[in-house]
Amino acid sequence: MNQNTLSIATLLFALIIFVHTAHAQMSVGIRGGVNLSGILLIDELGETQESEMIPRFQIGLTLDIPVATDFYIQPAALYSGKGFKQNGGWLAGPDNTFKATASYFEVPLNLLYTPRFGPGNIVVGAGPYVAYGTGGKWKANGRQIKGRS
Repeated sequence: MNQNTLSIATLLFALIIFVHTAHAQMSVGIRGGVNLSGILLIDELGETQESEMIPRFQIGLTLDIPVATDFYIQPAALYSGKGFKQNGGWLAGPDNTFKATASYFEVPLNLLYTPRFGPGNIVVGAGPYVAYGTGGKWKANGRQIKGRS
């Protein structure tokens, strides 16, 4: 066997062992929680106006894939709701209310670090996500408009 063939065989063997070990330890989870979102409006003169947050929910499935000691990659598939409300603001008018809600399908990909901490673990993670708007609803002064993204 020449050196290149031996190196490739060793690398493939290590990769197979790594994938087999990681596959044996993968776990599926359920994620659920509350989303609180809002907006900050800024006009051309730099004047700002805030909105009120409204509670919406998030639910979906996660997959924890170990990549090293205490490190995991966690992809997920989530349904997520977001929205805001404004009373007497620029969107609603002086004596009116405006409420907007939107629904999204989100796919985050997080890198998690889970060091041992006493009898349990701490989970620290971050990563990018992509989202697709699946619909929304706007309500102003009792009139309601339904839309789809």
